[in-house]
Amino acid sequence: MYFRLFRGTRQKAEPDQMAKDVLIVRLGRQRFGKKPAMLGVFFASLFASTVPIVMRLLGLLPPNGTGALFAIVFVFYFIAAVLGLSGFIIVTSMMADVVEDAAVTTGQRSEGLLFAANGLISKCVTGVGTFLSGLILGWVSFPQHATPGHVDPAILYHLGMVFVPIVTIFSAISIAVLMFYSIDRSTHQRNLEQLESADESDSQPTKRAV
Repeated sequence: MYFRLFRGTRQKAEPDQMAKDVLIVRLGRQRFGKKPAMLGVFFASLFASTVPIVMRLLGLLPPNGTGALFAIVFVFYFIAAVLGLSGFIIVTSMMADVVEDAAVTTGQRSEGLLFAANGLISKCVTGVGTFLSGLILGWVSFPQHATPGHVDPAILYHLGMVFVPIVTIFSAISIAVLMFYSIDRSTHQRNLEQLESADESDSQPTKRAV
């Protein structure tokens, strides 16, 4: 947010991306599988979101207020948003697979517990991220109640030099953690077959009793 406002890259609302996200998710899952597709789109989104900042630090972007600057930043952040949303769609689908895998392992359905835990973790991460963002702004002496276009360029440069490596490292770690996800297509299909067999076994005594 700070880079879009104070680097002269203010953006308007982006077009609806749902159709593009669904298409990317469908093609990625069918071609590569859920985990490879998820890792690919998340890393690509991270790359697209940091490239404009790195280009600004290197002096490769056009001056502030130009149409070329707006177009470059808009394209990169649009791509980052589409890929990021696509990744989260895949993660939600993977969570559903985890629910079925847990049901096979434990014999109990735990959708509510697992999705509630996922929501709690997301809120905790958001809170910690907001706290760390405040620490970073204090570290670089970012002024309070600052006005876009009136912040010392040296402060913005320092903010960029701190922001890019921190975001890259933490994002890469969080994405790499998802590599431990071990449910592939064959495992998922086997889980579905076992759950269907269990449902049929549970329904047979009921039919006999009736």
